[in-house]
Amino acid sequence: MPVSQELSARLGAALQVVYLVFNAGYSAEATGAELSREAIRLGRLLLDLLPEPEVMGLLGLMLLQESRRAARSSAEGELILLDQQDRLLWNRDQIAEGISLTESALASRRFGAYTLQAAIAAVHAEASSAESTDWRQITLLYDRLIRIQPSPVVELNRAVAVAMCEGPEQGLRLIDGLLAREELANYHLAHSARADLCRRLGRLLEARASYEKAPGPGSAGAGAPFPRGAAAGIEIKTGLLSIVLTPDDYRVNDPARKVALLATNKRRGAMKYICLGYIEPGKFAGLTEDEQHAMFDECFEYDDHLRANGHFGAGEALQPPETALTLYWKNGKVATTDGPYAETKEQLGGFFVLEARDMNHAIQLMSQHPGLKYGSLFEIRPAADMNEVIQESEQRRRKGAAG
Repeated sequence: MPVSQELSARLGAALQVVYLVFNAGYSAEATGAELSREAIRLGRLLLDLLPEPEVMGLLGLMLLQESRRAARSSAEGELILLDQQDRLLWNRDQIAEGISLTESALASRRFGAYTLQAAIAAVHAEASSAESTDWRQITLLYDRLIRIQPSPVVELNRAVAVAMCEGPEQGLRLIDGLLAREELANYHLAHSARADLCRRLGRLLEARASYEKAPGPGSAGAGAPFPRGAAAGIEIKTGLLSIVLTPDDYRVNDPARKVALLATNKRRGAMKYICLGYIEPGKFAGLTEDEQHAMFDECFEYDDHLRANGHFGAGEALQPPETALTLYWKNGKVATTDGPYAETKEQLGGFFVLEARDMNHAIQLMSQHPGLKYGSLFEIRPAADMNEVIQESEQRRRKGAAG
């Protein structure tokens, strides 16, 4: 066993090894719990041998991170985001011990990077919900962390915290600056972070492009902000120039943003987009009568907002597909069959014409539609400009009639 002077000199390397062992276990599936427990055991041994503030900080950090293990993944093994975790599953004993160790380390005023990371984890642990998290305090802690342990990844985490307390525009500006330096060009979480902020701003085309630059596996590290497959809600049908919005894109809970969005450039330079609404019959049938009434009331109210601001053109709901009749040409004559042209899981329930500046603006408008949260899908397709084709056709017909 090294003497105390040698222990102090080797402390940094020892803490780093212990934390690497912990992360190896924390990043793994359920089999990694044993590694994490071993790292915590080693942390306790280190604290007994050398009760230094930074040893307290590391042990506090590991306990606070480990406290969330039961809530971090679904039954299928998919990562669950920190703000979506069931906090009732968090281990309150580990949280209490982790916070106590962190407070002791901070009180010494001789702490380092591990203690600051533990303090950030403690702020998350003390919040009763994601909404009540003190993101401003987390930002300040990241400011301290950057001063003593500067790195692009720490700057990225700080940018996410800034986005949460100052708005996605500010966070996106910081992340774009980081990516411009190219230090995180191949770091998939940087592109995932940018994609998520673009998505929250309604810039879904940019979000999709950023998600496609983040093909790496979703990080299972503590507080990893974005899940693997997060791009699934932004489906671009290449060649059809259409966008499919899913319930994940519904963000109507931000009324100030919705009002501002509806008020922008009502008709100036407007283009027409056809919005096709689909729903699985079972989803609608599964709603209670009160839920059906709420859905219609919210959807019609939003349609009225669109109409009042010059964005809503003609539109109609459709009868069920079994009432359809399909016409087609066969053997030189018109033939018919009962039912829709194609049997699909989602059935076309209606359509309307949307007037918007461009596809991004159309996506912004439709991503607020309440129908999304009730299970509807919206396909947005630009209307074709047929004026020139119509004029040429008229000229040919006039020439034919004159001849």
